[in-house]
Amino acid sequence: MFSWINKLFSNTLQSARGADQGRCPRCGVISRAGATACAACHRDLSLPLGPEDTWRQRELREAAKKPATAAANSAPPAPHILILHPGYHRGFVVTFEGLLNLAHAFTLFQHAFLNKAALPFATEGPPKTVAEAGVRRKVLEGWPGPEPHPSAEVLSVPASHLGGCVHGNAWDYCPWFALKSEGLFQDLFIGGEHAPAEVPQFEGQRIILLGRAQGLRTWVFDTPPDRVAHVRVIRTLSTEEVDDWCGRLTRAGAGLQLESKAGCAICTHRLATLARSAEPTAAADGGLGPDSS
Repeated sequence: MFSWINKLFSNTLQSARGADQGRCPRCGVISRAGATACAACHRDLSLPLGPEDTWRQRELREAAKKPATAAANSAPPAPHILILHPGYHRGFVVTFEGLLNLAHAFTLFQHAFLNKAALPFATEGPPKTVAEAGVRRKVLEGWPGPEPHPSAEVLSVPASHLGGCVHGNAWDYCPWFALKSEGLFQDLFIGGEHAPAEVPQFEGQRIILLGRAQGLRTWVFDTPPDRVAHVRVIRTLSTEEVDDWCGRLTRAGAGLQLESKAGCAICTHRLATLARSAEPTAAADGGLGPDSS
């Protein structure tokens, strides 16, 4: 007769404790079956969850973290990007994590690879006379730009360390097919508004070529103040490896019909692809090639 009453009473106690395996929500001590108060802290188990129930609150926070952790673990790995400076015969395989776009990547790369103290006239201040300015201009004419040198294998860069939201280029960032036998054709560049996965590929490898900045390019991005991005140097290439890559790029690009003589390489390739797809009969790909999209 009273079995349904006992069942209702036991269900009420269980719901008061919550889904915590019979533990006290305040201290986490397991209570005996049918107990109305915690034997350790004397917390009334019939009361709803409150701010003083630290054990249960901690459990809920940990449970909330699990989906975020699982999502982070299932996220695709950051793409490896080969960055080459033909003038200095330097090359690095790097990854960027926590990026907004390539403009963010360029800023992080400069933060990690640019030694401002090694720049010409870095400690001398602005020229004081026209003659001095002319001498400096002559010196800089043959200068290939700053030499990239990583300050650490892994560099974490909080948004607060990047300064304002407007940034400028220390190098020109060019696609692989901008390298010609006579040098780097820097009118064809990689725009910062794109994602790292859109960097043009050669033989399955995303490649960015560095050249001396021919003019000032600026970009703007608004990074949340609590965001921390990471630059990882996976490996540093030897001089022989860099020269081998540059030779192959030069030979492959010699017979390549470019879709544009200047501008952002990714944008022009995307527009050309759309134009070809709109034609009644699609012509053979004369653009960046199948492994460059």
